[in-house]
Amino acid sequence: MPSYAELVSVPSESVAPAPAPATLSDAQAASFVMNALTAWGSLRALDLHPGQTLAVTGAAGALGGYLVQPAHRQGVRVLASASAADEDLVRGFGADAFVGRAEGVEGFREAAPEGVDVAGAANLHAAMLPALTSGGRMAIYRHWGDDPVFIGIHVLYTTVVDQLSNADAIREIVTLAGEGELATRVADVLPMDDAAAAHHRLTPGHLRGRQILTLTTWASHSPTLPSPHAHSVGHLVRERRAGSEPACDTTLQ
Repeated sequence: MPSYAELVSVPSESVAPAPAPATLSDAQAASFVMNALTAWGSLRALDLHPGQTLAVTGAAGALGGYLVQPAHRQGVRVLASASAADEDLVRGFGADAFVGRAEGVEGFREAAPEGVDVAGAANLHAAMLPALTSGGRMAIYRHWGDDPVFIGIHVLYTTVVDQLSNADAIREIVTLAGEGELATRVADVLPMDDAAAAHHRLTPGHLRGRQILTLTTWASHSPTLPSPHAHSVGHLVRERRAGSEPACDTTLQ
């Protein structure tokens, strides 16, 4: 997982080769795996089929975009909610319809009177219940109070931890990113000395894309590793040789 570490030991099944540098830079490769893997698990849990309708809240955020893109690609009708300023961004992900955040649940009900399934990246939880279809499913990412049970509604709590050793899932999302089917978003690339400033930028919210912190001392601290060296980029591994770009180790959301 992303961390303030130059080297991280992980199980082999949690690692996949990174796309070639010509396809994705180190910063891009470091930016997407955790959120894309969380979204992958959610969409598998929801088990949606072509023609069904999925409402994605927080669609412009770090997680939301990785829900919209693959759902649209598999033929699911995607209703995406975000601020009005992010409409073009969200539609670019493949959203079939846009619901402004100010419209709330009524916007979803108007766009899909028959009801929807929900992937709640914005953690609206109870506010979205009136939009659900009969027997609908809601994927959430933070615990919901006392784990309420609603008749005819399935609440699915999903977390990236469930997928950390899912080698097939990791390879799938890496391949999609390398082929340009899964957009990566890098807000900024900063030296580790600017970590505090990067955290301050997160405080107001609404930052689009990941901040990447780079390490420049990696090679000097790893003389005993075999050559060519490999370094961990989230769950990706890319060969590193002398003179290559600094390691992109830490991602900030």
